[in-house]
Amino acid sequence: MKVAVFAMAVFRVGLAYLFVVFLDKNVLWIWYAMFADWMFRVVVYGYRFFRDKAVTG
Repeated sequence: MKVAVFAMAVFRVGLAYLFVVFLDKNVLWIWYAMFADWMFRVVVYGYRFFRDKAVTG
């Protein structure tokens, strides 16, 4: 839950705000921010999944 809230706050909201307001990009860049959020979660959850498999397996 902590990872999801952190990733959404930093990547989805933070990057989207940065792209649209400060860098004056279009709405398509909001999707890029969402994609960055998803990729961050894949890395973190994948690391945790395979680390736990190695310990218990």
